[in-house]
Amino acid sequence: MGGLGKSTLAQLVYNDKKVQKHFDLVAWVCVSEEFDMFKLTKTILEAVAPSSTSNIQDPNQLQLQLKEKLMGKKFLLVLDDVWNRNYTECEILSNPFKSGAQGSRIILTTRDVDVASAMRAFEIHHLKELQEEDCWKLFARHAFMHDANTYMHSEFEELGRQIVDKCKGLPLAIKTIGALLRSKALDVSEWDKVLNSDIWSLSNHEEIQILPALRLSYKHLLSHIKQCFAYCSIFPKDYSFKKDELVLLWMAEGLLHETENKTMEEIGSDYFVTLVSRSLFQKSSEDEFNFVMHDLTNDLAKFVSGEFTFRLEVDRRSHRNVNKTRHVSYARNVFENFQKFEALQEATQLRTFFGIRIVNTLFLHN
Repeated sequence: MGGLGKSTLAQLVYNDKKVQKHFDLVAWVCVSEEFDMFKLTKTILEAVAPSSTSNIQDPNQLQLQLKEKLMGKKFLLVLDDVWNRNYTECEILSNPFKSGAQGSRIILTTRDVDVASAMRAFEIHHLKELQEEDCWKLFARHAFMHDANTYMHSEFEELGRQIVDKCKGLPLAIKTIGALLRSKALDVSEWDKVLNSDIWSLSNHEEIQILPALRLSYKHLLSHIKQCFAYCSIFPKDYSFKKDELVLLWMAEGLLHETENKTMEEIGSDYFVTLVSRSLFQKSSEDEFNFVMHDLTNDLAKFVSGEFTFRLEVDRRSHRNVNKTRHVSYARNVFENFQKFEALQEATQLRTFFGIRIVNTLFLHN
């Protein structure tokens, strides 16, 4: 299940100073749904030895190089958000890691226990939903501007606990709905509207499952901020972005609503701050100047944008729908395969053609 805090827990382990000192090398790789063994292997190798991979296009050669660079080193590798269940592919990917020193460890986060089995995990930890009081404490920290004890035994606690119960113990849902209610300035009628919203009872018939708490947070955004958020579906999962760069993209698309006595940059900054305050954007754990969207928030952006955005190499879509596409992003490579753009010939309404240099998120410490 998504939103339980698997990546957050892994980050706590990864960032612990004692853990950092214990290993010769630590690395974090965001994998997500696209499991490309060549790209993953190359990403790790380039970080370990940047000069080793510039001309290597052979997967076997990459594996040998990585094996050589890890030889005798005690390393910690975190593979975050893995979806691939293919035992053979997982076995091939892990072959170079066997050259590491005794005591090396690999941490894998996944929503699917079969993935852990395919990676031959020797110990599996199943994260459970938060207990009731932990849910309330997390909610109160995000929903109330002041000490939560001030609101004990009040209407807000009664409504809040009922709302928290609808979040099913998922930290992401609790944090998001708390941030939404914080923006309502302690208005009982607004809290009641959130509690009794029909969105809680909507069934997910779509291929993408959207948490009701995320839908509610989106629903309560101003219309022009909704457009800016939906535009962010152009980013692939785990993509980190800078505030100023995203504001410029919004400006270029004409998505910002002009306001008296404010520059467009200031307006875009206000929109951005709103999305951060609602927990729809969050600071990157690897770079304090970058931001990311949780995978489930990215799913929400893709859901609300419908057929207007398309991510080459990621989204699956029949050619008959391409003529509705307004915004396209693609993975920019040194050696481009231009055949992949043939599907866009019918995209006559295209407004954005955005090349993104995608490297599976990786941060290393020696």
